Amino acid sequence: MDLSTITQHFAQQGALPSFLCTAAGMALLEKARSSPVWLSFFAFPGVLAHECLHYVVGLLTRARPVAFSVWPRREGSGLVLGEVSFSNLGLLNGAPVAFAPLLLYPLGIWLLLSYGAPWWRSGDYLQWGGICLGTASLFFAGRPSWQDVRAGGASALFYAALAGAAWYLQAHT
Repeated sequence: MDLSTITQHFAQQGALPSFLCTAAGMALLEKARSSPVWLSFFAFPGVLAHECLHYVVGLLTRARPVAFSVWPRREGSGLVLGEVSFSNLGLLNGAPVAFAPLLLYPLGIWLLLSYGAPWWRSGDYLQWGGICLGTASLFFAGRPSWQDVRAGGASALFYAALAGAAWYLQAHT
């Protein structure tokens, strides 16, 4: 099976148009960065999912969430779209909590393949466009913020060091 056959099959099944529509939605979100009102509106589904993942993983890892907000606000020259605060974020739970929004990527792919592609094939273009724009919002929000990286960076390095030590011990014993 050559690449053109695979691409044609991918397009006929509705996945390719769904991913292209999602990419266009992400470009729209990037363009909306210049307008806080439009960015807040279009990014809201992803921001809600992003902050909910921080909150839920924080509960599961005993980081003790103490504050939750998805109400956009200006901070300095930027815009904070949402935040979750924790009272017990440490070395063991920092990385899972901080990088939890990365789970939005497999969720978005699942939504596109489970709903977007079938709606494309059946001609339900309004629903298809909605799921593509919603998925674009999830992908847009899946990137960890600088605050997330700062909060979970030391924890991520700790887990990387543990993994490296485990690999070294396994390879040299």
